[in-house]
Amino acid sequence: MSQKYHILTIAAIAVGLILLFLALLLFGSVPLSLNQLLNGLTNSTESIERSIILELRLPYAVTAALTGIMLGLGGLVMQSLLRNPLAEPYILGLSSGASLGIVLLNLGMFAGALSMQVPVSSVVAAFAGSMVILVIVLSLANKAQDTTLLIFGLMVSYFTYSVVSLLVFFNSPEALRRYFVWSMGSYANTTWIEVLILTVTAIIGVIYILSRAKALDVLSMGSHYAASVGYAPKRERWLLLLTVALMASVCTAYCGPIAFLGIAAPYLAKTLFRTSSHRIIIPAVILTGSFLSLLAGLIAKAPWSAATLPFNGVAALFGAPIVAFMLLARNRRIL
Repeated sequence: MSQKYHILTIAAIAVGLILLFLALLLFGSVPLSLNQLLNGLTNSTESIERSIILELRLPYAVTAALTGIMLGLGGLVMQSLLRNPLAEPYILGLSSGASLGIVLLNLGMFAGALSMQVPVSSVVAAFAGSMVILVIVLSLANKAQDTTLLIFGLMVSYFTYSVVSLLVFFNSPEALRRYFVWSMGSYANTTWIEVLILTVTAIIGVIYILSRAKALDVLSMGSHYAASVGYAPKRERWLLLLTVALMASVCTAYCGPIAFLGIAAPYLAKTLFRTSSHRIIIPAVILTGSFLSLLAGLIAKAPWSAATLPFNGVAALFGAPIVAFMLLARNRRIL
């Protein structure tokens, strides 16, 4: 693909991102005009519009964009390292491990844990849970084929979610209800402190993964080849997966276990840009991940009503067809 095509594609996605971000600020149970939005952002006088924008809609939109970026990059890294187009944090169990860490940390006080007001300690617990699952899954990475490893990751994920569900079920009916709502995923109710943590984590992840673009190109060709050209495959893989686990953990702690973005964003980026170079694909995934996340977040807000739809249910509307196409394409040796 020519450079001109790449520039035009990036510009089109960027315009879409701006429009989606603006729509998230304008539309909701209380629709705002463009003038009300500008006044709310620029006028320091307290008003209902200013409170809606700064306390609800702006954190929601920023959270959606950052989560899409981090989960999209996490999926890309795992797909490149495991050489499996279906690998991503949710399917391979990192999100379920993070969920287990949060629930174990807050055992006995689920009401506070499973609302979106999660303390910083929950990020640590989520990261620890993700790392346990990561170690278990990677212990078979050198002994299993792609499909076997994927199925094993799914089984670990199902087992972990079963443990979490039983822990919550035997706690209280209120805990069960809160867990169910939290497990469906949501960008609502994030505070500015949590948005700051998400931002810092995203910056760290983006900078490090961008710096390892060449290494990802080499690692995607196999560990033996990477070693033959001077890379340390094990060290590179562990540092990259630690970064993915950190990003997935923070997203899970504050937004719940978000599915599909880790698969859909890299696939869309590779389809649009038609290149295997991570120097191009990584920025492309940053754009497509935030775009898909903002789009799903806008639909989940259900601006035509006062209700809010579960994010994972909305994401599956476009995520499932993408995954199904990938499976069919792979069977036909298109990919």
